[in-house]
Amino acid sequence: MNLARPLSLLLLCFLLAVQAFALKPKKEYDMIPDTMKLPYEKNTIVTEDGFHLNSWTFLPSGTDKHINVVLAYPDAGNMSWWTSQCALLSQLGYTVLMFDYRGFGHSEQFPITREMLYYDEFVKDLSAAYHFALEKYPHRSTGVWCASMGSIITTFLTQQVHPSFIIADGYVTDPKKIQARINAQKKHCELPFSAAS
Repeated sequence: MNLARPLSLLLLCFLLAVQAFALKPKKEYDMIPDTMKLPYEKNTIVTEDGFHLNSWTFLPSGTDKHINVVLAYPDAGNMSWWTSQCALLSQLGYTVLMFDYRGFGHSEQFPITREMLYYDEFVKDLSAAYHFALEKYPHRSTGVWCASMGSIITTFLTQQVHPSFIIADGYVTDPKKIQARINAQKKHCELPFSAAS
């Protein structure tokens, strides 16, 4: 089965429902895996700079495909917004690791300016989640499913590691163009230093 098609359809439905132009973290969870009665693990991932990230991993409930999918979600909400989509992938046989960026969900607090498009620190978060998946669920292909802002940090991740695959939707090729579009709507958007490169 082609994994890209179901992911793209799920993401399209989600993006039609949510319009976010800069960081909009949410602390409370809208849904937790316990209510879905599917096998999952709750873990704490520690980043290279010592931040503690909350993580859920849906384990394959279908025939195990021996593939890890690490979710790098967009700039709003928290990982609970993606619970149903990730649960569906686990039912198709994938191991799906979800995590909250610092300052999102139940991950460690981090001062966030809502006008920022992303933070360079989110790359450290994704890197920690990716390496956690490699170590905790070894002998598998490990890739990233990213959307919107998550595609920016995934691009930076590929400067450090080479995922087995990347599934991207709403791929951001130029953060400066996104900033210009937002500012043209009389809103304000800031970029971190890394956006220059």
